[in-house]
Amino acid sequence: SKDVGKMFDLKIVADEALRKKDFRIGELLRLVSIMQLLKNRMNRIDLYSVADAVYFHSKYKFAPNITKFDERDNLLETVAKDKNPGFEILQGQAEIILDRTKYIKDAAQQRELCKYTSSIGWEYIQKVLKKGHEEYKKHPFKRGMDMVLTKSEITMNKEFFDNKFKANGIDFEI
Repeated sequence: SKDVGKMFDLKIVADEALRKKDFRIGELLRLVSIMQLLKNRMNRIDLYSVADAVYFHSKYKFAPNITKFDERDNLLETVAKDKNPGFEILQGQAEIILDRTKYIKDAAQQRELCKYTSSIGWEYIQKVLKKGHEEYKKHPFKRGMDMVLTKSEITMNKEFFDNKFKANGIDFEI
């Protein structure tokens, strides 16, 4: 959507048989979408990530972009119920916001809670990512969520993305 400077990823799927192999098809698809964004002078990529792909997209700097109340509540419930060590603070924050959603009637304030939830979701995901791939199973998401990757985030992480392009034999630099 060039008029608003956004790309929308509707459904990008790597064949199941190729996911576990060393082909990195998902990574290639993600890198191509970033190339498209930059070449078409777009500002952001929006997508809905299914629950089991949230960590994948987050590895490529996508962040939660919660705007729907049911997505907000599902993410808060996921974080609030995580009893694993090291997540107590985020768990407490999620419980507080989840409680507030029940009492706030003003739609603008409810939407503001979506922003806080996106922030909590980002912190939660980053903690899990730092622990490694095997931790993903210990911290599953109840449901997927809207996510966003901005051009400025890509630019701030230029070295990260340039290294990914190089590792995949792609002659492209940010």
